[in-house]
Amino acid sequence: KRRTMDKYRSLREQVTGCKGVVFDLDGTLVDLNVDWNELKKKLAELTKKQTGEDIEYTPLDKKIYQAKERFGQSFFSQLLELISQFELHEEKYVLNHELISLFEGLRDKKVAIYSMNTGKCVRNFVEKYLKRNPDNIVSKDDCLEPKPSDKDLKKILDEWGFAPQEVLYIGNSENDRLSGEKVGIETLIITM
Repeated sequence: KRRTMDKYRSLREQVTGCKGVVFDLDGTLVDLNVDWNELKKKLAELTKKQTGEDIEYTPLDKKIYQAKERFGQSFFSQLLELISQFELHEEKYVLNHELISLFEGLRDKKVAIYSMNTGKCVRNFVEKYLKRNPDNIVSKDDCLEPKPSDKDLKKILDEWGFAPQEVLYIGNSENDRLSGEKVGIETLIITM
């Protein structure tokens, strides 16, 4: 318990020196507790039924974007709808109250959520669990390419007019770390 408190105290100190903070969603602000294996199985079944193709959705995001390129936006929308059904089981959510409190307390800074979760999931989380709306949201629905990528973080920086060293990115995965590294944004990996 004490180590967790120290981890967040240090984080609060790091945040004071920046103009903007970008947060990942699942595994960072909240653990959605999605059964990813079951979801991948259902995505494969839907793909087989709709296209006749066998696709194993590992790694998940990369394969979803390949399916979008191959089968089009309409099919991609079907995949997103199925994914959101798995992501919206709120009774399974474990909130990271420390990070949510940090997010809401950053009144003098720009904040964004950059997530590979569906837009429906991210918007639902913001509406129900945050008292502050992010300045920017990038979700699976509208990101330029899946993590690890620098494109969406660069887009947020451009919209804010901030240099990479003025922004902090808080995530929980290697893909988050690599995305931040590609842009030159200091990235903190937090585990719940």
